[in-house]
Amino acid sequence: MSRSAVKPGECVVLGGPSGAGKSSILKMIYGNYRCDHGRILVRDGDEQVDVATAEPRRILALRGSVMGYVSQFLRVIPRVSSLDIVAGAATDSGVSQADAWARAERLLTLLNVPERLWSLPPATFSGGEQQRVNIARGLAADRPILLLDEPTASLDAANRAVVVRLIEEKKRAGAAVHRHLP
Repeated sequence: MSRSAVKPGECVVLGGPSGAGKSSILKMIYGNYRCDHGRILVRDGDEQVDVATAEPRRILALRGSVMGYVSQFLRVIPRVSSLDIVAGAATDSGVSQADAWARAERLLTLLNVPERLWSLPPATFSGGEQQRVNIARGLAADRPILLLDEPTASLDAANRAVVVRLIEEKKRAGAAVHRHLP
């Protein structure tokens, strides 16, 4: 039996060959995939929740307050602007509207998304630009757990370095980070 715990401010990286199940493990932790054996324990305040057996509503509540997730692909409503997507993630986690807009602008700037694109829906962007909006959305929310599925896979070296710095920032703020590298 394997047992692992990720503490606040700690980063755990899943590595391995393509097809080994790294993304599937993250999706199990997030509650998207079924876990047939074992337990996935997530702390929510004073309560410990087993994601493997939790009801769907409980998993949704964990996602709203505890777990953030950045997938390999950006899936959003087609006509929503990039700025609204990122700021919306922050407000959904309890950040005030003004602070959410400021946070979104800061993240999009740091992630080198040109300001001329902020008012546009990211569906029209390149793969790298979409991924940077996706990362900004994941980092904008205040969640104690952040799951990152190949967050830098479609990024150039300069933007990968920015993402690593932003992850370090989240760790210093106390987030437990679990990421999967390609």
